[in-house]
Amino acid sequence: LCIYSGLLPTKGNEDWVTEHWGKVCRTIAQESGVPCIYGYALKKTTEWVPIMYDRGVLGPGGFAGGLADIEIPYKEMIDLHRERDLYISNPPSDKLVLDGPISAIDEAVKAICDYGMSYPKFAIGFPVPDYHTPPAHIDALVAAMKKYGRS
Repeated sequence: LCIYSGLLPTKGNEDWVTEHWGKVCRTIAQESGVPCIYGYALKKTTEWVPIMYDRGVLGPGGFAGGLADIEIPYKEMIDLHRERDLYISNPPSDKLVLDGPISAIDEAVKAICDYGMSYPKFAIGFPVPDYHTPPAHIDALVAAMKKYGRS
């Protein structure tokens, strides 16, 4: 579920945003019986994570964590989630996967995994590749994820 919390400024929107997404998450969790995660979009999400957690939208009884957009610094998101015992998934840049080179794709996945793999609720994310992404770049991405994404 992508809620695009990063689109809105936090100031003045805290109450209605957290009330709305708290209801959505609790409804989904009650109906499905499984934990929910959501897609974080845009850099401003880093401001929303503490607010969502403090208001119970993230954490026990709320969303279990999320999938980060590539605009959000992976170290910051991993740290925010580690501090709150939440799941987090960070992808390398889809533009990097499109443009390459293959060595840079490998290096980016390695860097994200090297930082995140010490946290058991971290997973390397798969970016949304552009239609024109060369198949060799997708193959390199998958190979790097398999190589570095194992604990």
